[in-house]
Amino acid sequence: MSLAEQGKYGRGRTLAIRRWLVYSLAGLFAFLILAVLYIWVQRYALLETALRNQLSARGIDAELRIEHADWTRAVVRDLKLRDGSEIFFSSDRIVVDYQWRDAIRGRVNYVEIHKPHARATLDASGRIQDTWYLKQIRNSGDASGMDLPARGIVVRHGRFDITSPYGRVTGTVSGDFKSMDDVTADMDLEPSNMSFGDFSATLSGSAKFTLSPDVNQGTSRIEPDIVIGDWRYGDFSGERVQLAGQADVVRSDSGVTMSGDISANSRAMDFGYLRLDSGTAGWSGTLEMQDRNGGGTVLDGFWQGQFTGVTVMDDERRRNMAEAVTMYKALSVSPIVRNFAETLTLDIQNLMVDGEVSTKAHVSKSGADTVVSLDGPLTWSSGNRRLTLEQGTDMPFYTFDPVGKIITLDFNGNFDGRHAVSFESGKLVMGPQTGDSRTGLGNFRIQGFNSIVQTAGIWRRTLPDRRSVRLAPVRASVDYVNLDHDRRLTVSGAIDYDGEIPGGYVKGLNMQGQLDLDLTGPTKVGYAPTRGTRISIDEFQSVAGWHGRNIGFDLRDTKELYVQNPDGSGVLGVEVSRGTAEFVRIGTPQKINLGYGKASVIADINARGQNWRMDGQDVVMTSDTVPGPGTRMEAEELSLTVNMQKGDRLQFSLETSGAAAKTQLVDAHDFRITGGGTATDYTFNYADGRVKFPAAQWPVLPVSGSVRFADGQWSGDAVTFLPLAETSPINVVYMFRDRQGTARVDIVDLPFHPSALQPQHLIPALQGRVADVRGRASAQIDLIFGAG
Repeated sequence: MSLAEQGKYGRGRTLAIRRWLVYSLAGLFAFLILAVLYIWVQRYALLETALRNQLSARGIDAELRIEHADWTRAVVRDLKLRDGSEIFFSSDRIVVDYQWRDAIRGRVNYVEIHKPHARATLDASGRIQDTWYLKQIRNSGDASGMDLPARGIVVRHGRFDITSPYGRVTGTVSGDFKSMDDVTADMDLEPSNMSFGDFSATLSGSAKFTLSPDVNQGTSRIEPDIVIGDWRYGDFSGERVQLAGQADVVRSDSGVTMSGDISANSRAMDFGYLRLDSGTAGWSGTLEMQDRNGGGTVLDGFWQGQFTGVTVMDDERRRNMAEAVTMYKALSVSPIVRNFAETLTLDIQNLMVDGEVSTKAHVSKSGADTVVSLDGPLTWSSGNRRLTLEQGTDMPFYTFDPVGKIITLDFNGNFDGRHAVSFESGKLVMGPQTGDSRTGLGNFRIQGFNSIVQTAGIWRRTLPDRRSVRLAPVRASVDYVNLDHDRRLTVSGAIDYDGEIPGGYVKGLNMQGQLDLDLTGPTKVGYAPTRGTRISIDEFQSVAGWHGRNIGFDLRDTKELYVQNPDGSGVLGVEVSRGTAEFVRIGTPQKINLGYGKASVIADINARGQNWRMDGQDVVMTSDTVPGPGTRMEAEELSLTVNMQKGDRLQFSLETSGAAAKTQLVDAHDFRITGGGTATDYTFNYADGRVKFPAAQWPVLPVSGSVRFADGQWSGDAVTFLPLAETSPINVVYMFRDRQGTARVDIVDLPFHPSALQPQHLIPALQGRVADVRGRASAQIDLIFGAG
């Protein structure tokens, strides 16, 4: 082959190689272009397959359709994720924004989810228990942490369906989840039945949730509008409670703090022992739950509430609570106020039926210490009964000491009912209940109470026998102690009273001082009058027929003025002085005025009757009817015992020494008198006395004898001796009735002698007319005399 031919052949081969390379490259580029075009055209299907494969590798079956995908954005439609045959997540449309290089590494900028529907099963601790989730934990070892897209996730019109041991909850949610600590969401809860241990309820409503980012702590805000309907907690139940408001929740290393305003509106609620027809309540403040140092709760804020139809269930419980509040056991054995103890207790008992309660208070709680200060009156009313308590001046309204478990209430207040009363500087202390007695206050009982108590208006009551009880307005200091081994009541003030007292019934009892009741065993009543004051009584009515009027005396301080036994019997013991009184026998004109310097009185009083003993000094008795006008009797010492029973059955005995008596007919001195009987039939024996007859010119005569009063008539006999004739007694029998009397004087063998008795000694008119009379004389003389 020539060189020319060789050159020509070489050039052709070179061209062929170039052509082949060109065609090969062109074909490769065409293939690549076709491949790219195919991938681009089939990108949705490829992406769908890739996503399915990736989810399948995680044990999740997926259905989805790629609507759009490019270098920065993808749109997924009709997504369904299954765990076996169960769909646990679905969404109509998902929009994902990304940079494709970041997307290759699994990072996206933004996700928008439309109409998602999520289903999950939680355990009691709130952990997801679905199979697909547990597989993720086994595969990755950690499924709790998750980084959200840079610009977050937005959920539009989502639904959730959560099943837990507490019940099933369904609802809707829309929100913007920018990060795990920057969230805004709105939720609507469909009616769902839930139960937590002994609590069960139907929940529904809406809530707005906001979580704001912070460098050291996360702050979230919850704005609920939740309805809790047909709820039950053990024996407690209710028909409907609506919660609304807003609360900020701050989580820090030390714990959780919530602050905000929450209000609640409720329909009927039944707490077993307490029922409410409706109510509203509100809280504005903070609640801190501390994690460190053993934890604890700190509460500070304002609480207010208004409730209607407030009823304490069960008559016995209401009665026990009312008796505890009114201190019934103490009042029912206290003189004077015992008449109103039952009425006051019934008013408080009825206050707890269909009442209305309202209050506003500042509440502070740190650990177990709790302090409540009223920010307005606390009122509880029912019908015409109303209890109002207000904040005191120096101390909080309510404090709780966790060490001694002591509750203390400091207040001013008033109660309006049949008997109105107000409290100034009141203090009520309640402590743990001991023993088996029921107080109506749960595990607490009243241990002490003190206040300045003032009654409003006149308290009145009608007794079964139609007599009235009256207590004029009183302002008194009251101190009550109710401990296991120390139970006592002290009342200091002035009393103006009509009603029963130990021993009878009084009108116009006026006294001022301190009344002390020892209630530890048998009730012991002590009394200390205010210095310079006297006790006065307009009228005293005994169970017998004698009544006292215009009574006045000084009373010595007495620790045991009256001791009352559980069966109602008792013993009265007093020492009095400078006493005055007027006694009248009902239905008759008989009236006696009595005065004395000192006296001690002891009385044994029981259901059968009364036994009285009075030992008096410097006793003075005057009367115009017993036995007649101008009567006056004085005794240095006098002992009187009286046994009184109902129905005018009275027995008495009397003993005096050094007695003197004066009437219009006689003037007697130095008598020793003993005797007694009934109110209508009594006899006195007298001896060692000396009598002067003002109407006769007789000498002073020694007299002994007896006198009886029966059937409205005085009758008696006497023995006397004339001077100088002491061996010859003169016997006198007499009768006195209706201010008229008769007497028979029997003179037996009266001797006359010049050196002894002469007629002129008996009849002064014979002086100078007769002399040196000797002999004996006997005579019977009938006399008629009258008083006045």
